[in-house]
Amino acid sequence: MNAKHYTNECVKDIPSSCLNDKDVLVFDDSIHTGKSVTDILSGIPGSSRVRVACVMINDEALEALKKKDIAVEYLEKFKEYTSYDGNKELSQGCQAYYYVYFMIPYISTLSINYSPDYKSLSLMIRGGSSKDLKKMTDPIIGAVNGVDEDDVYVVDDTLYTRRISFSIDGKYLDDFLNDLDVPHEIDQSKIRVSASVYKDYSEIVITPMLCPICVDTEGVDAEKLPLMISERFIRDHCEKISEILTENGFEITWRRIVKGTADHNGIGRQ
Repeated sequence: MNAKHYTNECVKDIPSSCLNDKDVLVFDDSIHTGKSVTDILSGIPGSSRVRVACVMINDEALEALKKKDIAVEYLEKFKEYTSYDGNKELSQGCQAYYYVYFMIPYISTLSINYSPDYKSLSLMIRGGSSKDLKKMTDPIIGAVNGVDEDDVYVVDDTLYTRRISFSIDGKYLDDFLNDLDVPHEIDQSKIRVSASVYKDYSEIVITPMLCPICVDTEGVDAEKLPLMISERFIRDHCEKISEILTENGFEITWRRIVKGTADHNGIGRQ
């Protein structure tokens, strides 16, 4: 399926000609007033087939959109964003309750460690607890050359998951593509590290997101290049990463290269 994704920030810059006679899905997690949806739809040509969907919507916004002949598919409808019961707890009928007790915990359990565009190194660790998450992720930075400490940042830090991301210089990418004799430029290259704690084990996932801009792709499968580069990065760094984690007291029970949520290629049981 040839699908393109645009965020709310850049959708206004899409030429309307690109959306002519297309199937368009406008999705938001929650719709409060309907204004952003109306603004987006105003830029979509009439020849497009449009569907609007959300997880939850304010009932007044839903009625307002209906009056504009805009149909919305939704899971939950709410009248108020926040309301409290006699015990000063969030009322089950308000939107904030759904966010706090259902949506946020659900999102936290989604497996977003893997990307179909790159290969990842998955390491299974025996045991582990939430207090170990920082100790699992941060030492990996030292196993990678060319890291700028100012480019390390935390993406997510919750009770059972910690995700960090850091940029690296383009030397590794240059070396690999020069070996392949591929003319290229360097786009942003970064490493994403995720650690998650489960009942009896923990998982650490390292995803090298190395992005070349190929000047001349003749004889090169450009779509497979990110997969090839990420796998080579993993194989070049796997032993050093494993050694650092072992030195920090973690017992690695399984290592594998993963693409998306499938394609598990074992590279050695510890």
